[in-house]
Amino acid sequence: MICFEHSDIAAVGICRICGRGVCRSCAHVEKAGLACSSACQEYAEQLRITNARAMAAYGIVDGKSTLLSNWILCSALPGIVFFAIGAASAYRAAYIDNSDAFAMAAGAVFTFGGIYQHFLQRRVGK
Repeated sequence: MICFEHSDIAAVGICRICGRGVCRSCAHVEKAGLACSSACQEYAEQLRITNARAMAAYGIVDGKSTLLSNWILCSALPGIVFFAIGAASAYRAAYIDNSDAFAMAAGAVFTFGGIYQHFLQRRVGK
């Protein structure tokens, strides 16, 4: 690839915004990346700030989410509800029948499975 401005010089990089090849003399290097012009440079900086705000809003720090994972929301929380329904039914009846035992066992499995997968996912970083 050659520089978009200087056709006889090889490009050292590509503009992050428009994708044109740039040589050392044309490249504007900033935190936001490589830019070919001041217009692209301003846009790249605005894009970097917007991305940083979005990552903060979603709780993403260093590529890892600090918010609850889908495993907690879709497995552990429903598991707690299952367990609570089974325990409340058993408490009212003063004994544990098969449906109460099943609800509490399923709730325990969902809860511990969801918590395990949540921490496994955080450790792997996906």
